[in-house]
Amino acid sequence: FHCPWISFPFVIIAIDKKINRSSLAQRLVCQTVHGAGLLALQSGQSPAELRDAITSPGGTTIAGLSELEARGFRAALWQAVMTSAKRSAELGSGINDPVKPVDDKESPQLFADSAASHAMRVGFIGAGRMAQAIAKGFTSKGVVKATDIWASAITKKTLTKVSTELGINMSQSNREVVEHSDILVLSVKPQVMDSVLAEMSDLVDPFKLVVSVAAGVTLDHLQSRLLPDSRVIRLMPNTPILVNAGASVYCVGRAAKPEDGPLIEALFKSVGTCDYLPENLMDAATGLSGSGPAFILEAIDAMTNAGVNLGLPHNQIDPSVAEKLSNVRVGFVGAGRMAQAIVKGFTNDGIVKAQNIWASARTKATLNKVSAELGINVSQSNREVAEHSDILVLSVKPQVMDSVLAELSDLTDPSKLVVSVAAGVTLDHLQSRLLPDSRVIRLMPNTPILANAGASVYCVGKAAKPEDGPLIEALFKSVGTCDYLPENLMDAATGLSGSGPAFILEAIDAMTNAGVHQGLPRPLAMRLATQTVYGTGRLVLESGRHPAELRDAITSPGGTTITGLSELEARGFRTALWQAVNAAANRSAELGAKKPTHPKLPTVVFSGPVLPETMPKLLVTGFGPFSACSVNSSWLLAQSVRDRLAQTRPDLVVCAVEIPVEYSAVADKVPALWSTEQPDLVLHMGYYGNGRALRIERRARNAPYCKRDYCNKTCHEAMGQEICHKDAEPDAAYQCALDLDRAAEAVRREFPGGEVELVMSDDAGLYLCEFIYCVSLRRDAKRCVFVHVPDCVDNPAKQQLLTSGLCSLVSHLMRQLGL
Repeated sequence: FHCPWISFPFVIIAIDKKINRSSLAQRLVCQTVHGAGLLALQSGQSPAELRDAITSPGGTTIAGLSELEARGFRAALWQAVMTSAKRSAELGSGINDPVKPVDDKESPQLFADSAASHAMRVGFIGAGRMAQAIAKGFTSKGVVKATDIWASAITKKTLTKVSTELGINMSQSNREVVEHSDILVLSVKPQVMDSVLAEMSDLVDPFKLVVSVAAGVTLDHLQSRLLPDSRVIRLMPNTPILVNAGASVYCVGRAAKPEDGPLIEALFKSVGTCDYLPENLMDAATGLSGSGPAFILEAIDAMTNAGVNLGLPHNQIDPSVAEKLSNVRVGFVGAGRMAQAIVKGFTNDGIVKAQNIWASARTKATLNKVSAELGINVSQSNREVAEHSDILVLSVKPQVMDSVLAELSDLTDPSKLVVSVAAGVTLDHLQSRLLPDSRVIRLMPNTPILANAGASVYCVGKAAKPEDGPLIEALFKSVGTCDYLPENLMDAATGLSGSGPAFILEAIDAMTNAGVHQGLPRPLAMRLATQTVYGTGRLVLESGRHPAELRDAITSPGGTTITGLSELEARGFRTALWQAVNAAANRSAELGAKKPTHPKLPTVVFSGPVLPETMPKLLVTGFGPFSACSVNSSWLLAQSVRDRLAQTRPDLVVCAVEIPVEYSAVADKVPALWSTEQPDLVLHMGYYGNGRALRIERRARNAPYCKRDYCNKTCHEAMGQEICHKDAEPDAAYQCALDLDRAAEAVRREFPGGEVELVMSDDAGLYLCEFIYCVSLRRDAKRCVFVHVPDCVDNPAKQQLLTSGLCSLVSHLMRQLGL
């Protein structure tokens, strides 16, 4: 499109589909986590220094931090890292190894040469997601050529897929891969490691370097199953390696050459960071960076839910936005760190030319510095900057805003777009001090904008033009993300992404200290913690998957991660973050002279969330086993939904009940549940067999078999003559009063790729026991949602997707009920 007040074209682009899949609340949190990690990595300052620098006395951030302190947030993370490390030691054979501190300077120096200069051949035994991500990193960074990489896999389907996507050599034979390798990466599950080692041990001579990435498999264990002089390295990457942002640590075997460690560092730094550790500290690193992504995913999920609870849209598809602006002139009143970072983003991306940018500052020293570093025009006169601008960014402290507005008000005619980035200064306040028809936008960036990874939100004034919003999005997406919000939700965004960096810096600091306590040198502990946070945020942003889904995917039963997560749960970690966001949002409302309306959870310390009696209640029911099904997917999913909602919705009381598949038990138990539990909403699931869709039932079908079979003695005795009559009215037995079609459509919008399939149906009476359930409800049926679910007993990934869809459905139905 073409803007009438400035002669320049806009090139319209579509937002990446992966980003569209995320809710706005989740996108703000993930960008905040990613940005805070990147800021900590790039700044060279400690997390505590950065946190203190962005924490104003009496402001929104300190309000949230005080909630974290009261709820033992730091202690929860500290203890989670400690217990994960302890569990790692228990699972490994080196539990009695003494933990000795290591100087960070002891780690081997990285070769000055690129690893590619060695023209090495790399083989992967196992071609799963981790191996594919590593191989992709090697080739994309030019460290190893695709033609020099081999990988093995069991199935031809995997071989074809990996070969096509990565262009590497593939084989179903592990031995063939070994023969073509100088460096052999064992990327298999720990439980199959011994069989793999036995198969190839005679081929592993001292000319090959063996690298194991299997969790918990020690150097001694590897060495004992290979030739005595085999060169072995044990390496522990973490999940963000999937997006080239991993935090890896390694230790070397006794037969390894001095150059082996630096060689592995050179390779694995192409997919993140990589640091040397003695093996007796690998458990500490497991607790910190190995299990750390799951802890950060918990934080992302909790903060996302807090944002949704405060009213942020749970799903917002962005419009197309402008990317390239050629002749627009941008002025900055105020040339501090924030303004400089924004300017750098504009010019680096080529969105705005440096010669078209003006900035003002009070001191000549600042003007000279900014002009020399950024190559923009500078002036000590705010009015001169305004006169040379089409877009005027007011980057000053709130306390001096009124004097700046008074100075510039006569220059802000409708030909200029005024953008305020001052915290807490409302649109009405800005509009009242400018010309009546001034075009005004209020924008709130956050601190990681200093590392080009900000999470900005904006709202538009009443005189703004329709194209003003997309214009600002185009500009500020050069320094992170930028999303539109109505002004009444700006306080919520302040609590979430505005104060969020300080909360994440607290997490980095706490995890760093826990690593130091376990024996890691502080620089390494901080690097592992920071890279873990950065990589985890990036993983959620790029994968488009729900944080809970990603967390579950990396949490093994009885492993180190679930041990740490149990500590977070016991200490109220999620509630601490949730309430920190609430507290910061409330403080933002108070500073803006508005009465806060955001709910405040009761204060708890080390005891998890306490739910008041007035909280809404959800009853989830599922059928138990029957003759053809020893494990019923409906009850399996009922438990999964209960567990997921217990973690993601501390504002909701959730209970799950198993219903026996027996006529009289159904007739007795269902009405009794309503009277004893008194739920606000019931989600009942029945099983329908093979398939992938969730069948949402609007009403009960008066199927012929119901008329026929209901007249047998068992059903008659169970239900009585009233509902067994063969001429019963169609649809009379069960009718849900909620708008299920609208709720289903809302769920579909959250899964635009069709990952969760929903089908609307009128077949709640398709099976006899379920028909009895429906009829037992009678008048209470209006708040009961009946869903037929497919089999998912042997498919954990399918179970997680179905759980996500059902939880989303519950959230939308709760909104319909005003809960």
